[in-house]
Amino acid sequence: MMNLKDLKRQLRRAVIDHVSDVLIDKHAPLLRLTNAASEGNQRETQKSALEFETYDQNLRNVAELACQLSTDVEGIKDVRYLAQQLEKTSKEVLFAAYILAEYPDCKKSQESLQLFKNNWIRNCDLLTSAIDNLMDVNDFLAVTEKHLESDCVELLLGYREPNYHAFKSSSNKILGRCHRIGEVVDEYLQSLSPSSNSEAIKNAIRALRSESLTNFKDVSNNFNVQDNSLDESELIASYDAIFKDIKDIRTAVLKSRNFDEVDSDNEYDEDAMTTTGHDSKSQISDGENLSKAIKKMNLDERKKIEGQMAVFSVVRKNFVDEVCKWDENGNDIILIAKQMCKIMTDMTAFTRNAGPYKKTSDIIKAAQEISSLGKRLRELAQIISDESVESFTKKDLTGYISSIDMLCTQLLITSRVKANVEQTGGDFKVINLDSVISLIQNGKNLLDVVVSTVKSAYIASTKHRDKTSNKPRFEWKMAPPQKISIIKQQETKRRHDIIRKESMKIQKAPMSILQEFSGN
Repeated sequence: MMNLKDLKRQLRRAVIDHVSDVLIDKHAPLLRLTNAASEGNQRETQKSALEFETYDQNLRNVAELACQLSTDVEGIKDVRYLAQQLEKTSKEVLFAAYILAEYPDCKKSQESLQLFKNNWIRNCDLLTSAIDNLMDVNDFLAVTEKHLESDCVELLLGYREPNYHAFKSSSNKILGRCHRIGEVVDEYLQSLSPSSNSEAIKNAIRALRSESLTNFKDVSNNFNVQDNSLDESELIASYDAIFKDIKDIRTAVLKSRNFDEVDSDNEYDEDAMTTTGHDSKSQISDGENLSKAIKKMNLDERKKIEGQMAVFSVVRKNFVDEVCKWDENGNDIILIAKQMCKIMTDMTAFTRNAGPYKKTSDIIKAAQEISSLGKRLRELAQIISDESVESFTKKDLTGYISSIDMLCTQLLITSRVKANVEQTGGDFKVINLDSVISLIQNGKNLLDVVVSTVKSAYIASTKHRDKTSNKPRFEWKMAPPQKISIIKQQETKRRHDIIRKESMKIQKAPMSILQEFSGN
Protein backbone atom coordinates (compact mmCIF):
# COMPACT_ATOMS: atom_id res chain seq x y z
CA MET A 1 0.00 0.00 0.00
CA MET A 2 1.22 3.52 -0.79
CA ASN A 3 1.52 5.96 2.08
CA LEU A 4 0.73 9.68 1.83
CA LYS A 5 4.30 10.62 0.86
CA ASP A 6 4.33 8.13 -2.00
CA LEU A 7 1.02 9.47 -3.30
CA LYS A 8 2.41 13.00 -3.22
CA ARG A 9 5.39 11.90 -5.26
CA GLN A 10 3.11 10.26 -7.83
CA LEU A 11 1.07 13.46 -8.05
CA ARG A 12 4.24 15.53 -8.52
CA ARG A 13 5.37 13.29 -11.34
CA ALA A 14 1.95 13.51 -13.02
CA VAL A 15 2.26 17.31 -13.05
CA ILE A 16 5.84 17.13 -14.34
CA ASP A 17 4.61 14.79 -17.07
CA HIS A 18 2.22 17.50 -18.25
CA VAL A 19 4.86 20.24 -17.93
CA SER A 20 7.40 18.22 -19.95
CA ASP A 21 5.05 17.86 -22.91
CA VAL A 22 4.34 21.59 -23.00
CA LEU A 23 7.97 22.73 -22.72
CA ILE A 24 9.53 20.25 -25.13
CA ASP A 25 9.63 22.79 -28.02
CA LYS A 26 8.58 26.09 -26.50
CA HIS A 27 9.73 28.48 -29.27
CA ALA A 28 8.29 26.60 -32.27
CA PRO A 29 4.75 28.17 -32.27
CA LEU A 30 6.24 31.68 -32.12
CA LEU A 31 8.66 31.00 -34.99
CA ARG A 32 5.85 29.67 -37.19
CA LEU A 33 3.80 32.80 -36.46
CA THR A 34 6.62 35.25 -37.25
CA ASN A 35 7.60 33.41 -40.45
CA ALA A 36 4.02 33.48 -41.75
CA ALA A 37 3.67 37.18 -40.91
CA SER A 38 7.00 38.05 -42.57
CA GLU A 39 5.86 36.37 -45.79
CA GLY A 40 2.63 38.35 -45.80
CA ASN A 41 0.52 35.20 -45.73
CA GLN A 42 -2.54 36.39 -43.81
CA ARG A 43 -4.35 33.04 -43.90
CA GLU A 44 -1.36 31.16 -42.48
CA THR A 45 -0.83 33.99 -39.96
CA GLN A 46 -4.38 33.55 -38.67
CA LYS A 47 -3.81 29.80 -38.28
CA SER A 48 -0.41 30.22 -36.60
CA ALA A 49 -1.77 32.96 -34.32
CA LEU A 50 -4.46 30.63 -33.00
CA GLU A 51 -1.83 27.93 -32.39
CA PHE A 52 0.47 30.41 -30.63
CA GLU A 53 -2.34 31.75 -28.46
CA THR A 54 -3.33 28.20 -27.43
CA TYR A 55 0.26 27.30 -26.59
CA ASP A 56 0.75 30.49 -24.58
CA GLN A 57 -2.36 29.66 -22.54
CA ASN A 58 -1.16 26.09 -21.93
CA LEU A 59 2.21 27.39 -20.79
CA ARG A 60 0.59 29.64 -18.20
CA ASN A 61 -1.71 26.80 -17.11
CA VAL A 62 1.17 24.44 -16.36
CA ALA A 63 2.92 27.26 -14.53
CA GLU A 64 -0.09 27.63 -12.23
CA LEU A 65 -0.29 23.86 -11.82
CA ALA A 66 3.35 23.77 -10.70
CA CYS A 67 2.63 26.54 -8.20
CA GLN A 68 -0.26 24.63 -6.63
CA LEU A 69 1.96 21.66 -5.79
CA SER A 70 4.95 23.64 -4.51
CA THR A 71 5.65 24.91 -0.99
CA ASP A 72 8.29 27.45 -2.08
CA VAL A 73 6.54 30.75 -1.40
CA GLU A 74 9.12 32.97 -3.11
CA GLY A 75 9.35 30.64 -6.09
CA ILE A 76 5.57 30.67 -6.51
CA LYS A 77 5.55 34.50 -6.51
CA ASP A 78 8.23 34.58 -9.23
CA VAL A 79 6.38 32.08 -11.45
CA ARG A 80 3.04 33.90 -11.22
CA TYR A 81 4.63 37.30 -11.88
CA LEU A 82 6.49 35.98 -14.95
CA ALA A 83 3.29 34.31 -16.21
CA GLN A 84 1.53 37.68 -16.08
CA GLN A 85 4.39 39.33 -17.97
CA LEU A 86 4.29 36.59 -20.60
CA GLU A 87 0.55 37.12 -21.12
CA LYS A 88 1.10 40.84 -21.80
CA THR A 89 3.97 40.15 -24.19
CA SER A 90 1.98 37.52 -26.12
CA LYS A 91 -0.77 40.07 -26.88
CA GLU A 92 1.85 42.47 -28.21
CA VAL A 93 3.33 39.72 -30.40
CA LEU A 94 -0.08 38.86 -31.88
CA PHE A 95 -0.90 42.52 -32.62
CA ALA A 96 2.49 43.09 -34.29
CA ALA A 97 2.15 39.87 -36.33
CA TYR A 98 -1.26 40.88 -37.73
CA ILE A 99 0.10 44.28 -38.80
CA LEU A 100 3.18 42.80 -40.46
CA ALA A 101 1.06 40.21 -42.31
CA GLU A 102 -0.96 43.08 -43.80
CA TYR A 103 2.10 45.28 -44.54
CA PRO A 104 5.00 42.82 -44.99
CA ASP A 105 7.31 45.45 -46.60
CA CYS A 106 6.95 47.97 -43.77
CA LYS A 107 10.29 48.28 -41.96
CA LYS A 108 8.71 49.65 -38.78
CA SER A 109 6.36 46.67 -38.60
CA GLN A 110 9.27 44.28 -39.03
CA GLU A 111 11.26 45.94 -36.25
CA SER A 112 8.24 45.96 -33.90
CA LEU A 113 7.58 42.23 -34.37
CA GLN A 114 11.25 41.43 -33.87
CA LEU A 115 11.31 43.46 -30.64
CA PHE A 116 8.19 41.81 -29.20
CA LYS A 117 9.42 38.39 -30.35
CA ASN A 118 12.68 38.81 -28.40
CA ASN A 119 10.74 40.01 -25.33
CA TRP A 120 8.46 36.97 -25.46
CA ILE A 121 11.40 34.55 -25.81
CA ARG A 122 13.19 36.18 -22.86
CA ASN A 123 10.08 36.07 -20.65
CA CYS A 124 9.37 32.47 -21.73
CA ASP A 125 12.91 31.40 -20.80
CA LEU A 126 12.65 33.15 -17.43
CA LEU A 127 9.29 31.49 -16.73
CA THR A 128 10.68 28.09 -17.72
CA SER A 129 13.64 28.57 -15.39
CA ALA A 130 11.31 29.55 -12.53
CA ILE A 131 9.13 26.48 -13.14
CA ASP A 132 12.23 24.28 -13.14
CA ASN A 133 13.17 25.63 -9.71
CA LEU A 134 9.80 24.44 -8.36
CA MET A 135 10.18 20.91 -9.75
CA ASP A 136 12.10 18.07 -8.16
CA VAL A 137 14.98 17.26 -10.50
CA ASN A 138 14.85 13.50 -9.91
CA ASP A 139 11.11 13.41 -10.60
CA PHE A 140 11.75 15.29 -13.83
CA LEU A 141 14.50 12.88 -14.91
CA ALA A 142 12.33 9.84 -14.15
CA VAL A 143 9.39 11.19 -16.15
CA THR A 144 11.57 12.28 -19.07
CA GLU A 145 13.21 8.86 -19.23
CA LYS A 146 9.77 7.23 -19.61
CA HIS A 147 8.88 9.68 -22.39
CA LEU A 148 12.13 8.91 -24.18
CA GLU A 149 11.30 5.19 -24.17
CA SER A 150 8.02 5.92 -25.99
CA ASP A 151 9.80 8.26 -28.42
CA CYS A 152 12.33 5.54 -29.24
CA VAL A 153 9.52 3.09 -30.04
CA GLU A 154 8.00 5.62 -32.47
CA LEU A 155 11.45 6.29 -33.92
CA LEU A 156 12.03 2.61 -34.75
CA LEU A 157 8.54 2.29 -36.21
CA GLY A 158 9.21 5.29 -38.46
CA TYR A 159 12.47 3.68 -39.56
CA ARG A 160 10.95 0.29 -40.35
CA GLU A 161 7.84 1.44 -42.23
CA PRO A 162 9.65 3.68 -43.52
CA ASN A 163 7.96 6.98 -42.61
CA TYR A 164 10.20 10.04 -42.89
CA HIS A 165 7.79 12.41 -41.09
CA ALA A 166 7.27 10.07 -38.12
CA PHE A 167 11.01 9.37 -37.90
CA LYS A 168 12.00 13.05 -37.90
CA SER A 169 9.20 13.96 -35.47
CA SER A 170 10.38 11.33 -32.97
CA SER A 171 14.02 12.34 -33.51
CA ASN A 172 13.20 15.99 -32.76
CA LYS A 173 11.30 14.96 -29.63
CA ILE A 174 14.30 13.00 -28.35
CA LEU A 175 16.62 15.95 -28.99
CA GLY A 176 14.16 18.38 -27.37
CA ARG A 177 13.78 16.27 -24.23
CA CYS A 178 17.55 15.89 -23.89
CA HIS A 179 17.91 19.66 -24.27
CA ARG A 180 15.37 20.13 -21.47
CA ILE A 181 17.33 17.70 -19.27
CA GLY A 182 20.37 19.93 -19.72
CA GLU A 183 18.40 23.05 -18.77
CA VAL A 184 16.85 21.52 -15.65
CA VAL A 185 20.09 19.97 -14.41
CA ASP A 186 21.96 23.23 -15.02
CA GLU A 187 19.43 24.99 -12.77
CA TYR A 188 19.92 22.29 -10.15
CA LEU A 189 23.71 22.66 -10.28
CA GLN A 190 23.43 26.32 -9.35
CA SER A 191 21.97 25.30 -5.99
CA LEU A 192 24.90 22.94 -5.22
CA SER A 193 28.24 23.83 -3.71
CA PRO A 194 31.35 22.58 -5.57
CA SER A 195 32.03 18.93 -4.69
CA SER A 196 32.84 15.59 -6.24
CA ASN A 197 29.10 14.95 -6.74
CA SER A 198 28.56 18.22 -8.61
CA GLU A 199 31.56 17.43 -10.83
CA ALA A 200 30.08 14.00 -11.58
CA ILE A 201 26.82 15.66 -12.67
CA LYS A 202 28.71 18.11 -14.91
CA ASN A 203 30.70 15.29 -16.50
CA ALA A 204 27.54 13.28 -17.18
CA ILE A 205 25.80 16.31 -18.76
CA ARG A 206 28.91 17.04 -20.83
CA ALA A 207 28.96 13.45 -22.10
CA LEU A 208 25.29 13.65 -23.07
CA ARG A 209 25.65 16.93 -24.95
CA SER A 210 29.02 16.54 -26.64
CA GLU A 211 29.08 12.81 -27.41
CA SER A 212 25.73 10.98 -27.30
CA LEU A 213 23.51 13.73 -28.76
CA THR A 214 26.07 14.61 -31.44
CA ASN A 215 26.32 10.97 -32.47
CA PHE A 216 22.52 10.59 -32.46
CA LYS A 217 22.13 13.66 -34.72
CA ASP A 218 24.70 12.30 -37.18
CA VAL A 219 23.06 8.87 -37.25
CA SER A 220 19.47 10.15 -37.61
CA ASN A 221 20.48 12.54 -40.41
CA ASN A 222 21.46 9.51 -42.51
CA PHE A 223 17.84 8.40 -42.73
CA ASN A 224 16.38 8.72 -46.20
CA VAL A 225 13.26 6.97 -47.51
CA GLN A 226 14.51 6.71 -51.11
CA ASP A 227 18.09 5.64 -50.42
CA ASN A 228 18.34 4.62 -46.77
CA SER A 229 21.94 3.98 -45.71
CA LEU A 230 21.10 3.93 -41.99
CA ASP A 231 21.69 0.64 -40.18
CA GLU A 232 19.12 -0.33 -37.52
CA SER A 233 21.74 -1.60 -35.07
CA GLU A 234 23.60 1.70 -35.39
CA LEU A 235 20.39 3.61 -34.65
CA ILE A 236 19.65 1.47 -31.57
CA ALA A 237 23.21 1.92 -30.29
CA SER A 238 22.96 5.71 -30.66
CA TYR A 239 19.88 6.08 -28.44
CA ASP A 240 21.15 3.40 -26.04
CA ALA A 241 24.09 5.73 -25.39
CA ILE A 242 21.61 8.52 -24.57
CA PHE A 243 19.82 6.29 -22.05
CA LYS A 244 23.13 5.36 -20.43
CA ASP A 245 24.10 9.01 -19.98
CA ILE A 246 20.69 9.87 -18.51
CA LYS A 247 21.03 7.02 -16.00
CA ASP A 248 24.49 8.35 -15.08
CA ILE A 249 22.97 11.80 -14.55
CA ARG A 250 20.24 10.39 -12.29
CA THR A 251 22.78 8.42 -10.30
CA ALA A 252 24.96 11.50 -9.78
CA VAL A 253 21.94 13.63 -8.84
CA LEU A 254 20.73 11.13 -6.23
CA LYS A 255 24.20 10.86 -4.73
CA SER A 256 24.23 14.62 -4.27
CA ARG A 257 21.09 14.54 -2.13
CA ASN A 258 20.55 13.81 1.56
CA PHE A 259 17.68 11.87 3.06
CA ASP A 260 16.35 15.10 4.56
CA GLU A 261 15.61 16.33 1.03
CA VAL A 262 13.64 13.24 0.07
CA ASP A 263 9.89 13.64 0.32
CA SER A 264 9.07 9.97 -0.14
CA ASP A 265 10.16 7.00 1.94
CA ASN A 266 10.32 4.75 -1.13
CA GLU A 267 11.87 7.18 -3.60
CA TYR A 268 15.31 5.65 -3.44
CA ASP A 269 13.94 2.12 -3.71
CA GLU A 270 11.81 2.83 -6.75
CA ASP A 271 14.59 4.70 -8.54
CA ALA A 272 16.95 1.77 -7.88
CA MET A 273 19.67 4.02 -6.52
CA THR A 274 21.70 4.47 -3.33
CA THR A 275 23.06 7.53 -1.55
CA THR A 276 26.40 8.43 -0.10
CA GLY A 277 25.36 8.24 3.51
CA HIS A 278 24.18 4.64 3.44
CA ASP A 279 26.89 2.33 2.15
CA SER A 280 25.26 -0.75 3.67
CA LYS A 281 23.14 -1.05 0.52
CA SER A 282 24.89 -2.25 -2.60
CA GLN A 283 23.52 -2.39 -6.13
CA ILE A 284 23.23 -5.75 -7.86
CA SER A 285 23.40 -5.63 -11.64
CA ASP A 286 22.97 -8.98 -13.32
CA GLY A 287 23.44 -12.73 -13.23
CA GLU A 288 22.95 -15.11 -10.35
CA ASN A 289 21.84 -12.43 -7.87
CA LEU A 290 18.69 -11.73 -9.91
CA SER A 291 17.73 -15.37 -9.59
CA LYS A 292 18.27 -15.19 -5.82
CA ALA A 293 16.12 -12.09 -5.61
CA ILE A 294 13.27 -13.69 -7.55
CA LYS A 295 13.42 -16.70 -5.24
CA LYS A 296 13.22 -14.45 -2.17
CA MET A 297 10.33 -12.23 -3.32
CA ASN A 298 7.69 -11.51 -0.75
CA LEU A 299 4.16 -12.89 -1.10
CA ASP A 300 2.64 -9.75 -2.65
CA GLU A 301 5.28 -9.57 -5.36
CA ARG A 302 4.86 -13.25 -6.14
CA LYS A 303 1.08 -12.82 -6.41
CA LYS A 304 1.51 -9.97 -8.91
CA ILE A 305 3.80 -12.03 -11.11
CA GLU A 306 1.66 -15.18 -10.80
CA GLY A 307 -1.41 -13.15 -11.77
CA GLN A 308 0.29 -11.94 -14.94
CA MET A 309 1.58 -15.44 -15.68
CA ALA A 310 -1.96 -16.82 -15.37
CA VAL A 311 -3.14 -14.37 -18.06
CA PHE A 312 -0.14 -15.26 -20.23
CA SER A 313 -0.97 -18.97 -19.86
CA VAL A 314 -4.48 -18.35 -21.19
CA VAL A 315 -3.09 -16.53 -24.23
CA ARG A 316 -0.51 -19.27 -24.77
CA LYS A 317 -3.26 -21.95 -24.65
CA ASN A 318 -5.16 -19.97 -27.27
CA PHE A 319 -1.97 -19.90 -29.36
CA VAL A 320 -1.64 -23.68 -29.13
CA ASP A 321 -5.28 -24.14 -30.16
CA GLU A 322 -5.19 -21.70 -33.10
CA VAL A 323 -1.62 -21.95 -34.44
CA CYS A 324 -0.19 -25.32 -33.48
CA LYS A 325 -2.99 -27.10 -35.31
CA TRP A 326 -1.30 -26.12 -38.60
CA ASP A 327 1.60 -28.06 -40.11
CA GLU A 328 4.76 -25.93 -40.30
CA ASN A 329 6.08 -27.84 -43.35
CA GLY A 330 5.55 -25.61 -46.38
CA ASN A 331 4.34 -22.67 -44.27
CA ASP A 332 7.03 -20.33 -42.92
CA ILE A 333 4.41 -18.20 -41.12
CA ILE A 334 3.52 -21.09 -38.81
CA LEU A 335 7.20 -21.98 -38.34
CA ILE A 336 8.15 -18.43 -37.31
CA ALA A 337 5.08 -18.06 -35.08
CA LYS A 338 5.98 -21.24 -33.18
CA GLN A 339 9.57 -20.06 -32.75
CA MET A 340 8.36 -16.73 -31.35
CA CYS A 341 6.02 -18.50 -28.94
CA LYS A 342 8.82 -20.70 -27.61
CA ILE A 343 11.15 -17.76 -27.01
CA MET A 344 8.42 -15.68 -25.33
CA THR A 345 7.49 -18.59 -23.08
CA ASP A 346 11.12 -18.92 -21.98
CA MET A 347 11.34 -15.15 -21.38
CA THR A 348 8.29 -15.12 -19.14
CA ALA A 349 9.56 -18.20 -17.32
CA PHE A 350 12.66 -16.18 -16.47
CA THR A 351 10.52 -13.93 -14.26
CA ARG A 352 9.72 -17.00 -12.14
CA ASN A 353 13.36 -18.10 -11.99
CA ALA A 354 12.74 -20.93 -14.45
CA GLY A 355 13.58 -21.72 -18.04
CA PRO A 356 16.88 -21.65 -19.94
CA TYR A 357 17.57 -17.91 -19.48
CA LYS A 358 19.60 -17.07 -16.38
CA LYS A 359 20.83 -13.51 -16.98
CA THR A 360 19.24 -10.30 -18.19
CA SER A 361 21.74 -10.31 -21.06
CA ASP A 362 20.08 -13.56 -22.20
CA ILE A 363 16.70 -11.82 -22.11
CA ILE A 364 17.98 -8.92 -24.23
CA LYS A 365 19.40 -11.34 -26.81
CA ALA A 366 16.09 -13.23 -26.86
CA ALA A 367 14.16 -9.98 -27.39
CA GLN A 368 16.45 -9.09 -30.28
CA GLU A 369 15.80 -12.52 -31.80
CA ILE A 370 12.03 -12.02 -31.41
CA SER A 371 12.36 -8.61 -33.06
CA SER A 372 14.08 -10.14 -36.10
CA LEU A 373 11.52 -12.97 -36.25
CA GLY A 374 8.70 -10.42 -35.97
CA LYS A 375 10.17 -8.47 -38.88
CA ARG A 376 10.25 -11.66 -40.98
CA LEU A 377 6.68 -12.56 -39.94
CA ARG A 378 5.52 -9.08 -40.94
CA GLU A 379 7.12 -9.45 -44.38
CA LEU A 380 5.44 -12.82 -45.00
CA ALA A 381 2.05 -11.57 -43.80
CA GLN A 382 2.43 -8.52 -46.05
CA ILE A 383 2.87 -10.84 -49.05
CA ILE A 384 -0.49 -12.47 -48.26
CA SER A 385 -2.09 -9.05 -47.80
CA ASP A 386 -0.79 -7.86 -51.18
CA GLU A 387 -2.08 -10.99 -52.94
CA SER A 388 -5.63 -10.77 -51.49
CA VAL A 389 -8.59 -8.73 -52.66
CA GLU A 390 -10.06 -5.83 -50.67
CA SER A 391 -12.04 -7.10 -47.69
CA PHE A 392 -12.48 -6.60 -43.96
CA THR A 393 -10.05 -9.47 -43.40
CA LYS A 394 -7.35 -7.68 -45.39
CA LYS A 395 -7.89 -4.51 -43.34
CA ASP A 396 -7.61 -6.51 -40.12
CA LEU A 397 -4.44 -8.20 -41.37
CA THR A 398 -2.91 -4.82 -42.25
CA GLY A 399 -3.66 -3.57 -38.75
CA TYR A 400 -2.07 -6.62 -37.12
CA ILE A 401 1.02 -6.27 -39.34
CA SER A 402 1.55 -2.68 -38.17
CA SER A 403 1.14 -3.76 -34.53
CA ILE A 404 3.86 -6.43 -34.74
CA ASP A 405 6.67 -3.89 -35.20
CA MET A 406 5.49 -1.72 -32.31
CA LEU A 407 5.13 -4.65 -29.90
CA CYS A 408 8.51 -6.14 -30.87
CA THR A 409 10.16 -2.79 -30.18
CA GLN A 410 8.37 -2.45 -26.84
CA LEU A 411 9.49 -5.94 -25.89
CA LEU A 412 13.06 -5.03 -26.84
CA ILE A 413 12.95 -2.00 -24.52
CA THR A 414 11.23 -3.67 -21.56
CA SER A 415 13.64 -6.61 -21.77
CA ARG A 416 16.37 -4.37 -20.37
CA VAL A 417 15.57 -5.24 -16.75
CA LYS A 418 19.04 -4.64 -15.35
CA ALA A 419 19.57 -2.62 -12.15
CA ASN A 420 16.40 -4.03 -10.63
CA VAL A 421 17.94 -5.78 -7.65
CA GLU A 422 19.24 -4.37 -4.42
CA GLN A 423 21.11 -6.19 -1.67
CA THR A 424 20.87 -5.06 1.94
CA GLY A 425 23.11 -7.23 4.04
CA GLY A 426 22.15 -10.76 3.04
CA ASP A 427 18.66 -9.87 1.77
CA PHE A 428 17.77 -9.38 -1.90
CA LYS A 429 14.95 -7.19 -3.12
CA VAL A 430 13.47 -6.55 -6.57
CA ILE A 431 13.14 -2.77 -6.76
CA ASN A 432 11.57 -2.10 -10.14
CA LEU A 433 8.92 -4.82 -10.21
CA ASP A 434 7.03 -2.95 -12.95
CA SER A 435 9.78 -3.86 -15.45
CA VAL A 436 9.26 -7.55 -14.75
CA ILE A 437 5.48 -7.25 -15.05
CA SER A 438 5.80 -5.17 -18.24
CA LEU A 439 7.95 -7.90 -19.75
CA ILE A 440 5.16 -10.46 -19.20
CA GLN A 441 2.46 -8.09 -20.44
CA ASN A 442 4.36 -7.22 -23.63
CA GLY A 443 4.99 -10.90 -24.29
CA LYS A 444 1.27 -11.59 -23.85
CA ASN A 445 0.27 -8.73 -26.17
CA LEU A 446 2.71 -9.82 -28.87
CA LEU A 447 1.56 -13.43 -28.66
CA ASP A 448 -2.05 -12.28 -28.98
CA VAL A 449 -1.25 -10.27 -32.12
CA VAL A 450 0.67 -13.20 -33.64
CA VAL A 451 -2.40 -15.42 -33.18
CA SER A 452 -4.65 -12.83 -34.81
CA THR A 453 -2.16 -12.39 -37.66
CA VAL A 454 -2.08 -16.13 -38.38
CA LYS A 455 -5.89 -16.40 -38.34
CA SER A 456 -6.32 -13.42 -40.66
CA ALA A 457 -3.51 -14.65 -42.94
CA TYR A 458 -5.24 -18.02 -43.28
CA ILE A 459 -8.61 -16.47 -44.18
CA ALA A 460 -7.05 -13.95 -46.59
CA SER A 461 -4.90 -16.63 -48.25
CA THR A 462 -7.68 -19.17 -48.73
CA LYS A 463 -10.94 -17.18 -48.95
CA HIS A 464 -9.99 -13.73 -50.32
CA ARG A 465 -7.00 -14.51 -52.51
CA ASP A 466 -6.76 -12.66 -55.84
CA LYS A 467 -7.31 -15.22 -58.60
CA THR A 468 -4.92 -13.40 -60.93
CA SER A 469 -1.98 -13.87 -58.57
CA ASN A 470 0.56 -16.67 -58.82
CA LYS A 471 0.41 -20.04 -57.12
CA PRO A 472 -0.09 -19.82 -53.33
CA ARG A 473 3.21 -19.61 -51.47
CA PHE A 474 1.89 -21.07 -48.23
CA GLU A 475 0.33 -24.47 -47.62
CA TRP A 476 -2.36 -24.58 -44.95
CA LYS A 477 -2.45 -28.23 -43.85
CA MET A 478 -3.55 -29.60 -40.53
CA ALA A 479 -0.68 -30.92 -38.44
CA PRO A 480 -0.66 -34.72 -38.07
CA PRO A 481 -1.81 -35.95 -34.67
CA GLN A 482 0.76 -36.96 -32.15
CA LYS A 483 1.66 -40.64 -32.07
CA ILE A 484 0.08 -42.60 -29.24
CA SER A 485 1.53 -45.91 -28.10
CA ILE A 486 -0.96 -48.75 -28.73
CA ILE A 487 0.77 -51.31 -26.50
CA LYS A 488 0.92 -50.30 -22.91
CA GLN A 489 4.45 -50.53 -21.65
CA GLN A 490 5.09 -52.45 -18.49
CA GLU A 491 5.94 -50.34 -15.56
CA THR A 492 9.44 -50.80 -14.24
CA LYS A 493 9.81 -51.78 -10.64
CA ARG A 494 10.33 -48.91 -8.28
CA ARG A 495 13.40 -48.81 -6.17
CA HIS A 496 11.57 -48.94 -2.88
CA ASP A 497 9.83 -52.28 -3.72
CA ILE A 498 10.94 -55.32 -1.66
CA ILE A 499 13.29 -57.62 -3.58
CA ARG A 500 13.39 -61.19 -2.27
CA LYS A 501 16.19 -63.64 -2.98
CA GLU A 502 15.10 -66.64 -5.04
CA SER A 503 15.86 -70.08 -3.56
CA MET A 504 18.61 -71.99 -5.40
CA LYS A 505 17.55 -75.18 -7.27
CA ILE A 506 19.86 -78.22 -6.83
CA GLN A 507 20.48 -79.97 -10.12
CA LYS A 508 20.76 -83.81 -10.07
CA ALA A 509 23.64 -85.68 -11.65
CA PRO A 510 22.90 -87.30 -15.06
CA MET A 511 23.69 -90.89 -13.84
CA SER A 512 21.22 -90.63 -10.99
CA ILE A 513 18.50 -89.56 -13.42
CA LEU A 514 19.21 -92.62 -15.66
CA GLN A 515 19.06 -94.95 -12.68
CA GLU A 516 15.54 -93.72 -11.95
CA PHE A 517 14.42 -94.83 -15.45
CA SER A 518 16.19 -98.19 -15.23
CA GLY A 519 14.51 -98.94 -11.89
CA ASN A 520 11.09 -98.64 -13.52
